[in-house]
Amino acid sequence: MFDDVLLEPEHEELLVKLVEAQKSVPAEKREPFIHIRTNQGDFAIGGGGRCENICCPVSFYKALLNEGLLDIVAIGGRGSENFDVTPRGYRYYGHLKTRSGQPVHQVETEIRSFLDGPDFQAKYPLAYQKWVEAEQLLWPSDSERQYTKIGHIAREAAQEFAAELVNRFQAPNVDPNKAATKNRLKAVVAHRSGQLGTTEKAFLDALIEYWQALLDLVQRQEHGGQKEGEPLSWEDGRRVAFQLAVVMYEIDRSLS
Repeated sequence: MFDDVLLEPEHEELLVKLVEAQKSVPAEKREPFIHIRTNQGDFAIGGGGRCENICCPVSFYKALLNEGLLDIVAIGGRGSENFDVTPRGYRYYGHLKTRSGQPVHQVETEIRSFLDGPDFQAKYPLAYQKWVEAEQLLWPSDSERQYTKIGHIAREAAQEFAAELVNRFQAPNVDPNKAATKNRLKAVVAHRSGQLGTTEKAFLDALIEYWQALLDLVQRQEHGGQKEGEPLSWEDGRRVAFQLAVVMYEIDRSLS
């Protein structure tokens, strides 16, 4: 679908920044960007989100325009241009995020590579399957329709991860309630404490407390932020999916 797109990595990075600036707010509040040229450089401002002076060199900007990923919607004063990300641009953003199963950023790449590896998938097949399902809902252009579904699937992924850990290490006296993931993780860590150093045990204990905070975010995501009275944004879904990956990554590596 995008075999004919000729972009450098820095062009793609700019597109990612523009799309994520818009996706940080509900779809109905998104606005076009303004491309301005100043003595300090070229910038994109606006978008309706938290976009503050995204560095937007004119050559990068034109490269995205030429590929149909951006579209000029109006000409402003002093040579400025109002532009928007096209539907093709959103689709290409999704392509970038799922290309070869690797996210764009280096830290995400390391964690995603680990989760995508055969070892993790063999140990936690159901948790991995659920996590991938939630993560992939972030990238389509209409991802805001899937925000609560992301939370629901992330909760299932967390429960499967805890269950597969329990089965893997055969921890005794485990809470039989599958939803009691914090208690189940604590039982596994206690069972493995003889093989853990003092510092690593303390780290895992703290990580389990963080796990509970993450589950609170997952619950908020699943219920659409109704309790807080605040609408969900794309950033909320990204945080849930990414942090769940981080915690599963760290727990597995520490216990292994």
